[in-house]
Amino acid sequence: MADNYLVISYPDACATSSDRTHCAAEFRVARRSLGVVQQSLEQVTTAMVAAVEAQVAAIIAAADEIKASNVQNDHFTNAMARTCARQANIALRYLGQAADAIEAGTNQRDVPYWLAAADTQVGNCVDGFQTFSPAAQGLPAYIHLEYTAKKAASTLDALVAITNAAAKAAVATDAAVPSTEEDVAPVRGRRMAVRSSTVGSTGNGALDWLEPGLYAQLQQLQTSLNAEFAAAAAGGDNVERRELFSHHHHHRDRKSKKDKSSSSSGKSKSSKKASPTAGPMVVSATLNASATVGSSGYSTIQSAVDAAPGGSRFVIYIPAGTYDEQVLIETTDIVLIGAGADKTIITGDASAGSGSGTFESATVGVDSDRFVAFGIKFVNTAGPDNHQAVAFRATGDQSALFDCAFDGAQDTLYVDAGRQYYKNCWIGGSQDFIFGDAAVVIDSPKIQLHPSPSFVTITASGRASDTPTGIVIRDAVIEADSNVTEVYLGRPWKKCAFTVFINANLPAMVEKDGWLSWNEGSCMFLAEAGSTGPGASSPRADWVQPGTITDVTGYDANTFTEVNSWLSWAG
Repeated sequence: MADNYLVISYPDACATSSDRTHCAAEFRVARRSLGVVQQSLEQVTTAMVAAVEAQVAAIIAAADEIKASNVQNDHFTNAMARTCARQANIALRYLGQAADAIEAGTNQRDVPYWLAAADTQVGNCVDGFQTFSPAAQGLPAYIHLEYTAKKAASTLDALVAITNAAAKAAVATDAAVPSTEEDVAPVRGRRMAVRSSTVGSTGNGALDWLEPGLYAQLQQLQTSLNAEFAAAAAGGDNVERRELFSHHHHHRDRKSKKDKSSSSSGKSKSSKKASPTAGPMVVSATLNASATVGSSGYSTIQSAVDAAPGGSRFVIYIPAGTYDEQVLIETTDIVLIGAGADKTIITGDASAGSGSGTFESATVGVDSDRFVAFGIKFVNTAGPDNHQAVAFRATGDQSALFDCAFDGAQDTLYVDAGRQYYKNCWIGGSQDFIFGDAAVVIDSPKIQLHPSPSFVTITASGRASDTPTGIVIRDAVIEADSNVTEVYLGRPWKKCAFTVFINANLPAMVEKDGWLSWNEGSCMFLAEAGSTGPGASSPRADWVQPGTITDVTGYDANTFTEVNSWLSWAG
C-alpha cells in the first residue's frame, strides 16, 4: 500500500470514557506523531522559507510587469498573469505562516500542510504557462515570469521533500512507544506516515465526538434565522426589519459583474451598504441558535463579506433567493448560512472559455482560512462547451461545508489547497468536477453525473508530489442523468494523484476499468474500498495502483484532514 498519513487528535471524550485502553493507544500514537513532526521541521529552517518567499515575491513582480505592459492587448495572457500573481500572493501567505510557526515552535503540525499549499499555488502558476499565447511566450517579461516561477517551484518541491522524507525516516527508526497509560500526554499529533489499527477503522473515528455539536448548532441557527426572516417578511413587529427583508431576491446586473471582474483585486468596486431591501444580512458573531439577524443589510454578498473585520467569527445569513454574482472571500473566519441548498443559490457563468481561466472562473472563491458554509447552492452555468467553469473554489486552509450543493459541468468543485471537509453535500458535474490538491474528505455526498461531450470523470487529483494531500470520498451515492455514458471514477491530473472512494454506490455506466489514464506516475494512489451497485467491479485497469483495497485505516475525516484539531473554532 502507498504511504498513508495519519493524525491522532486528542479526543476530549477520553476524559470521561471508560475505554481507557483505547484512549491510551490513541495518545501513544499522537505523542509519537508529534515527535515526528518536530524532528522533520528541524531540517526546515526559517532561512530556507525566507529564501523561497523572496523567489515567490519575484513571481508577483514579474506578473505585474506583464499586466502593466498589457501584452499586445492579449486578454487571456494578461488574465493568466493576474491569476499567477494571486496564486503567488496566496503562497506567500502560507509561507509566512510556516515561517512564523517554525520560528516560534508553535502550530508545528500545520507547517507541512502550509508548505504543500504554497507548493500547489506556485505549481499551478507554472502549469498556466502552457496556455499563454505564442506571441507572449517570446517576450522578456514572460521569460522572466516563467524563470522565477519555476525556480520557486523547484525550491518548494525540495522543502516538501525534506519534510516528508524526514518524517518517514523518523517513523521507521523510532520504535519507542510508551507502554502504559501514565506515560502518555494528551497532545495533538499530525498525520505523518503513522499507522494505527485502533483508529479510523470504522465510521469517522474521533470526528463523531465533535461534529454532532457543530452540525446541530448550524441546523438550529439556520432554523431560527429562517423563521425570523419569514416572520419579518410577513409583517412582524419590527418595521425596519420588515422593510429590510421585503425584496430578498437579488439579481446582479451584467454591468456590475463586468466591473468586478476588471478590478485588480477581484472584488466589487463598490461595497456600500444597501437600501433596506437588501439580501445578505450580518448576524451576531456568536454561532448558536440564539443569534439574531442584524439590522444592516447589503446589496450583494460580496459587500457583506467585505464588511468582515477578519480575525474573529463573522456570520452572514443569506436568505432564500438567487444571487447572480461572483464572490471572492479573502477575510478569515467567514461563516455563510443560507436558507437551504434548494433555496439560497449563488450563480455565475465565468469560464476558461470566456477568458477567465480556471482559477478566476469560480462563482465563489475562498482564499482565506477557517471558512464555513451551511445550506447554500453554488452554481456555474457556463456549460461544457466553455470548458473549465468552477462553481466553488477553496484555496484557504481549514474549510468546512455542510448541507451545500455544487452544480456545473467541467471543474465544478475546486478543492485547491489546505484542509477541507464536506458533509451531506450534493455535487453535480460532467468532467473532472471534483479536483485539486487539498487534503479533503467529502463525507456522505450525493454525486450527480451530467452528460459530457466526451467522457465523464468524477475526480482529478492535482497532487504533484509526495505531500499529505488527496481526495477521499466516503459513502457516496452516485447517480446519472438519463443520457450519460462512459463514466470513470477519475483520472490523475498530476503524477502523484491521490484519490480514494470508500463505500460508494456506483451506477451501471461506470466503466470496468474504473479510472481513465492521463498523467499517472509511480507515486500515484488511486483506490476504492467497499464499492457497491451495478458499476462496482474488481479488478480495475492494470495500471491503476493500488486499485481495490480492504484496509481503510487512515481515511476517516479526522485522520485524513485533522478536522478535530481545527473545526472546533466554529463549535
